[in-house]
Amino acid sequence: MEAAAEYMDYLMIQARLYLLLPGMWPARRARDFEVHGLAWHEVFRPKIVNRPGGTRDWLFMQFHSPVLILFAGELREQPPNTFVLWEPGALHRYGNPRSFWSHSWLMCDGPGLGAAIRGAGLPRNQPIHMDDTAILDNILPALHAELSENRQPDKVILENLVEIWARRLGRQVRGGAAPAIPPRILAARALLEQRFPEPLALERLAAFAGLSVSHFSSEFRRFVGVPPMRYLLERRLKHAAYLLADVNATVAEVARAVGFRDPLYFSRQFRRSFGLSPRPYRRARQGPAPAGSEP
Repeated sequence: MEAAAEYMDYLMIQARLYLLLPGMWPARRARDFEVHGLAWHEVFRPKIVNRPGGTRDWLFMQFHSPVLILFAGELREQPPNTFVLWEPGALHRYGNPRSFWSHSWLMCDGPGLGAAIRGAGLPRNQPIHMDDTAILDNILPALHAELSENRQPDKVILENLVEIWARRLGRQVRGGAAPAIPPRILAARALLEQRFPEPLALERLAAFAGLSVSHFSSEFRRFVGVPPMRYLLERRLKHAAYLLADVNATVAEVARAVGFRDPLYFSRQFRRSFGLSPRPYRRARQGPAPAGSEP
Protein backbone atom coordinates (compact mmCIF):
# COMPACT_ATOMS: atom_id res chain seq x y z
CA MET A 1 0.00 0.00 0.00
CA GLU A 2 1.48 3.33 -1.05
CA ALA A 3 1.79 6.07 1.59
CA ALA A 4 -0.68 8.97 1.44
CA ALA A 5 0.57 12.09 -0.31
CA GLU A 6 0.05 14.16 2.89
CA TYR A 7 2.32 11.82 4.82
CA MET A 8 4.99 11.99 2.14
CA ASP A 9 4.77 15.79 2.23
CA TYR A 10 5.44 15.58 5.96
CA LEU A 11 8.45 13.35 5.35
CA MET A 12 9.81 15.81 2.80
CA ILE A 13 9.66 18.58 5.39
CA GLN A 14 11.36 16.40 7.99
CA ALA A 15 14.05 15.07 5.62
CA ARG A 16 17.50 15.42 7.08
CA LEU A 17 19.21 17.49 4.43
CA TYR A 18 22.38 17.92 6.37
CA LEU A 19 24.41 20.09 4.06
CA LEU A 20 23.91 21.76 0.72
CA LEU A 21 26.74 24.19 0.08
CA PRO A 22 26.60 26.93 -2.56
CA GLY A 23 29.72 25.44 -4.09
CA MET A 24 28.31 21.96 -4.58
CA TRP A 25 28.56 22.49 -8.35
CA PRO A 26 32.24 23.50 -8.54
CA ALA A 27 33.62 24.91 -11.77
CA ARG A 28 36.65 22.62 -11.56
CA ARG A 29 37.92 19.58 -9.71
CA ALA A 30 38.93 20.17 -6.09
CA ARG A 31 42.62 20.67 -5.30
CA ASP A 32 42.07 19.56 -1.69
CA PHE A 33 39.50 17.19 -0.30
CA GLU A 34 36.09 18.89 -0.23
CA VAL A 35 32.55 17.87 0.70
CA HIS A 36 30.11 19.85 -1.47
CA GLY A 37 26.82 18.33 -0.35
CA LEU A 38 25.19 15.52 1.59
CA ALA A 39 21.73 14.46 2.70
CA TRP A 40 20.25 11.64 4.73
CA HIS A 41 16.92 10.09 3.73
CA GLU A 42 15.95 12.95 1.44
CA VAL A 43 12.45 12.44 -0.02
CA PHE A 44 11.46 13.32 -3.61
CA ARG A 45 8.10 13.56 -5.31
CA PRO A 46 7.63 11.32 -8.36
CA LYS A 47 10.28 12.32 -10.89
CA ILE A 48 13.35 11.21 -12.81
CA VAL A 49 16.59 13.10 -12.20
CA ASN A 50 18.60 13.51 -15.39
CA ARG A 51 22.14 14.95 -15.43
CA PRO A 52 23.71 14.12 -18.81
CA GLY A 53 27.09 15.49 -17.75
CA GLY A 54 26.96 14.25 -14.18
CA THR A 55 28.92 16.41 -11.74
CA ARG A 56 32.58 17.21 -11.21
CA ASP A 57 32.43 15.36 -7.89
CA TRP A 58 32.25 11.76 -6.81
CA LEU A 59 28.63 11.03 -5.91
CA PHE A 60 27.83 8.28 -3.37
CA MET A 61 24.12 7.46 -3.36
CA GLN A 62 22.00 4.95 -1.43
CA PHE A 63 18.35 4.52 -2.45
CA HIS A 64 15.85 3.60 0.27
CA SER A 65 12.91 3.06 -2.10
CA PRO A 66 12.37 1.23 -5.39
CA VAL A 67 13.74 3.34 -8.24
CA LEU A 68 14.75 3.28 -11.88
CA ILE A 69 18.46 3.74 -12.63
CA LEU A 70 20.04 4.09 -16.05
CA PHE A 71 22.51 1.25 -16.50
CA ALA A 72 23.88 -0.32 -19.70
CA GLY A 73 21.81 2.06 -21.83
CA GLU A 74 18.38 1.55 -20.26
CA LEU A 75 16.39 2.53 -17.18
CA ARG A 76 16.14 -0.56 -15.03
CA GLU A 77 14.07 -1.15 -11.91
CA GLN A 78 16.13 -1.44 -8.74
CA PRO A 79 15.01 -2.58 -5.26
CA PRO A 80 15.42 -0.62 -2.00
CA ASN A 81 18.98 -0.47 -0.60
CA THR A 82 20.50 -0.09 -4.05
CA PHE A 83 23.80 1.81 -3.97
CA VAL A 84 25.60 3.64 -6.78
CA LEU A 85 28.93 5.44 -6.82
CA TRP A 86 29.17 7.76 -9.81
CA GLU A 87 32.59 9.04 -10.80
CA PRO A 88 33.07 12.67 -11.92
CA GLY A 89 31.49 13.38 -15.30
CA ALA A 90 29.42 10.18 -15.41
CA LEU A 91 25.80 10.48 -16.56
CA HIS A 92 23.16 10.35 -13.76
CA ARG A 93 19.61 9.25 -14.47
CA TYR A 94 17.54 7.86 -11.64
CA GLY A 95 14.29 8.21 -9.72
CA ASN A 96 10.72 6.99 -9.70
CA PRO A 97 8.12 8.67 -11.96
CA ARG A 98 5.19 6.90 -10.29
CA SER A 99 5.63 7.37 -6.52
CA PHE A 100 7.55 9.19 -3.84
CA TRP A 101 11.08 7.92 -3.27
CA SER A 102 13.96 8.63 -0.91
CA HIS A 103 17.73 8.45 -0.99
CA SER A 104 20.84 9.46 0.96
CA TRP A 105 23.85 10.90 -0.79
CA LEU A 106 27.31 12.40 -0.45
CA MET A 107 29.03 14.62 -3.03
CA CYS A 108 32.77 15.07 -2.53
CA ASP A 109 36.07 15.30 -4.37
CA GLY A 110 39.80 15.30 -3.76
CA PRO A 111 43.02 14.49 -5.62
CA GLY A 112 43.51 11.15 -3.85
CA LEU A 113 39.91 9.99 -3.68
CA GLY A 114 39.89 8.13 -6.98
CA ALA A 115 42.91 6.04 -6.01
CA ALA A 116 41.35 5.29 -2.62
CA ILE A 117 38.11 4.13 -4.25
CA ARG A 118 39.99 1.90 -6.70
CA GLY A 119 42.05 0.50 -3.83
CA ALA A 120 38.85 -0.33 -1.98
CA GLY A 121 37.64 -2.32 -4.99
CA LEU A 122 34.37 -0.39 -5.11
CA PRO A 123 32.56 -0.59 -8.48
CA ARG A 124 31.65 2.68 -10.17
CA ASN A 125 28.67 3.82 -12.25
CA GLN A 126 26.58 0.71 -11.64
CA PRO A 127 23.79 -0.24 -9.21
CA ILE A 128 24.79 -2.56 -6.35
CA HIS A 129 22.48 -4.03 -3.71
CA MET A 130 23.68 -3.26 -0.17
CA ASP A 131 22.25 -5.22 2.76
CA ASP A 132 24.06 -3.31 5.51
CA THR A 133 22.64 0.22 5.44
CA ALA A 134 24.16 0.94 8.86
CA ILE A 135 27.42 1.73 7.05
CA LEU A 136 25.71 4.72 5.45
CA ASP A 137 23.78 5.73 8.56
CA ASN A 138 27.03 5.94 10.52
CA ILE A 139 29.14 7.93 8.07
CA LEU A 140 26.79 10.80 7.18
CA PRO A 141 26.18 12.01 10.78
CA ALA A 142 29.95 11.80 11.44
CA LEU A 143 30.71 13.87 8.35
CA HIS A 144 28.02 16.38 9.20
CA ALA A 145 29.29 16.72 12.76
CA GLU A 146 32.80 17.50 11.57
CA LEU A 147 31.51 20.00 9.00
CA SER A 148 28.98 21.81 11.17
CA GLU A 149 30.41 21.69 14.69
CA ASN A 150 33.87 23.05 13.93
CA ARG A 151 34.80 26.52 12.80
CA GLN A 152 37.45 25.02 10.53
CA PRO A 153 36.55 21.39 9.67
CA ASP A 154 39.59 19.13 9.42
CA LYS A 155 39.89 17.98 5.81
CA VAL A 156 42.09 15.06 6.83
CA ILE A 157 39.34 13.78 9.14
CA LEU A 158 36.72 14.21 6.42
CA GLU A 159 38.85 12.45 3.81
CA ASN A 160 39.71 9.60 6.17
CA LEU A 161 36.04 9.08 7.06
CA VAL A 162 35.10 8.82 3.37
CA GLU A 163 38.02 6.52 2.53
CA ILE A 164 37.20 4.21 5.46
CA TRP A 165 33.57 4.19 4.30
CA ALA A 166 34.67 3.27 0.77
CA ARG A 167 36.75 0.37 2.07
CA ARG A 168 33.86 -0.91 4.20
CA LEU A 169 31.53 -0.69 1.22
CA GLY A 170 34.07 -2.47 -0.96
CA ARG A 171 34.42 -5.25 1.57
CA GLN A 172 30.64 -5.70 1.66
CA VAL A 173 30.49 -5.85 -2.14
CA ARG A 174 33.15 -8.57 -2.14
CA GLY A 175 31.27 -10.49 0.55
CA GLY A 176 34.18 -10.29 2.97
CA ALA A 177 32.39 -8.66 5.86
CA ALA A 178 32.32 -10.88 8.94
CA PRO A 179 28.90 -11.76 10.37
CA ALA A 180 27.76 -9.55 13.23
CA ILE A 181 28.67 -10.90 16.67
CA PRO A 182 25.50 -11.76 18.65
CA PRO A 183 24.84 -9.50 21.67
CA ARG A 184 25.33 -12.35 24.16
CA ILE A 185 28.76 -13.16 22.79
CA LEU A 186 29.66 -9.47 22.70
CA ALA A 187 28.65 -9.15 26.35
CA ALA A 188 30.74 -12.18 27.34
CA ARG A 189 33.75 -10.84 25.46
CA ALA A 190 33.32 -7.47 27.19
CA LEU A 191 33.27 -9.27 30.55
CA LEU A 192 36.54 -10.99 29.62
CA GLU A 193 38.08 -7.67 28.64
CA GLN A 194 37.03 -5.93 31.83
CA ARG A 195 37.72 -8.68 34.37
CA PHE A 196 40.48 -10.77 32.83
CA PRO A 197 42.64 -10.67 36.01
CA GLU A 198 39.83 -12.36 37.98
CA PRO A 199 39.20 -16.12 38.08
CA LEU A 200 36.78 -16.66 35.19
CA ALA A 201 35.59 -20.22 34.69
CA LEU A 202 34.03 -21.30 31.43
CA GLU A 203 30.83 -22.17 33.28
CA ARG A 204 30.56 -18.61 34.62
CA LEU A 205 31.01 -17.11 31.17
CA ALA A 206 28.41 -19.44 29.65
CA ALA A 207 25.93 -18.63 32.42
CA PHE A 208 26.57 -14.92 31.93
CA ALA A 209 25.71 -15.32 28.24
CA GLY A 210 22.64 -17.42 29.06
CA LEU A 211 23.90 -20.41 27.07
CA SER A 212 25.04 -23.93 27.79
CA VAL A 213 28.78 -24.42 28.05
CA SER A 214 29.00 -26.30 24.76
CA HIS A 215 26.80 -23.83 22.87
CA PHE A 216 28.63 -20.85 24.31
CA SER A 217 32.05 -22.29 23.45
CA SER A 218 30.94 -23.08 19.91
CA GLU A 219 29.38 -19.64 19.32
CA PHE A 220 32.30 -17.75 20.87
CA ARG A 221 34.79 -19.57 18.68
CA ARG A 222 32.63 -19.09 15.60
CA PHE A 223 32.28 -15.33 15.97
CA VAL A 224 35.47 -14.34 17.80
CA GLY A 225 37.84 -16.80 16.15
CA VAL A 226 39.28 -18.53 19.21
CA PRO A 227 37.81 -20.51 22.15
CA PRO A 228 36.82 -18.35 25.14
CA MET A 229 39.51 -19.61 27.52
CA ARG A 230 42.16 -19.15 24.84
CA TYR A 231 40.91 -15.59 24.38
CA LEU A 232 41.21 -15.05 28.14
CA LEU A 233 44.76 -16.43 28.21
CA GLU A 234 45.88 -14.26 25.29
CA ARG A 235 44.28 -11.19 26.86
CA ARG A 236 46.20 -11.80 30.10
CA LEU A 237 49.50 -12.40 28.34
CA LYS A 238 49.19 -9.31 26.14
CA HIS A 239 48.58 -7.15 29.18
CA ALA A 240 51.49 -8.83 30.95
CA ALA A 241 53.76 -7.85 28.05
CA TYR A 242 52.66 -4.25 28.55
CA LEU A 243 53.24 -4.37 32.32
CA LEU A 244 56.74 -5.81 31.88
CA ALA A 245 57.82 -2.47 30.42
CA ASP A 246 57.75 -1.17 34.00
CA VAL A 247 61.16 -2.29 35.36
CA ASN A 248 60.00 -1.62 38.92
CA ALA A 249 57.47 -4.47 38.68
CA THR A 250 58.76 -7.97 39.35
CA VAL A 251 57.73 -10.87 37.16
CA ALA A 252 55.77 -12.33 40.08
CA GLU A 253 53.90 -9.03 40.51
CA VAL A 254 53.07 -8.91 36.81
CA ALA A 255 51.84 -12.50 36.92
CA ARG A 256 49.50 -11.76 39.83
CA ALA A 257 48.30 -8.52 38.21
CA VAL A 258 47.03 -10.37 35.14
CA GLY A 259 45.46 -13.29 36.98
CA PHE A 260 48.20 -15.95 37.32
CA ARG A 261 48.72 -17.41 40.78
CA ASP A 262 51.75 -19.47 39.78
CA PRO A 263 54.67 -17.40 38.36
CA LEU A 264 56.30 -20.49 36.84
CA TYR A 265 53.13 -21.39 34.94
CA PHE A 266 52.88 -17.74 33.85
CA SER A 267 56.47 -17.83 32.55
CA ARG A 268 55.85 -21.02 30.56
CA GLN A 269 52.70 -19.62 28.96
CA PHE A 270 54.40 -16.31 28.24
CA ARG A 271 57.31 -18.02 26.52
CA ARG A 272 54.97 -20.19 24.50
CA SER A 273 53.16 -17.08 23.27
CA PHE A 274 56.04 -14.61 22.77
CA GLY A 275 59.03 -16.90 22.22
CA LEU A 276 60.86 -15.53 25.27
CA SER A 277 60.43 -15.85 29.01
CA PRO A 278 59.35 -12.66 30.82
CA ARG A 279 62.85 -11.53 31.94
CA PRO A 280 64.56 -11.97 28.53
CA TYR A 281 61.51 -10.37 26.90
CA ARG A 282 61.86 -7.36 29.18
CA ARG A 283 65.58 -7.04 28.44
CA ALA A 284 64.98 -7.32 24.70
CA ARG A 285 62.32 -4.60 24.82
CA GLN A 286 63.89 -2.22 27.31
CA GLY A 287 67.61 -2.71 27.06
CA PRO A 288 69.82 -2.88 30.17
CA ALA A 289 67.82 -2.39 33.37
CA PRO A 290 68.73 0.54 35.67
CA ALA A 291 70.94 -0.21 38.67
CA GLY A 292 68.97 -1.69 41.56
CA SER A 293 66.12 -3.09 39.44
CA GLU A 294 65.18 -6.74 39.15
CA PRO A 295 67.95 -8.88 37.56
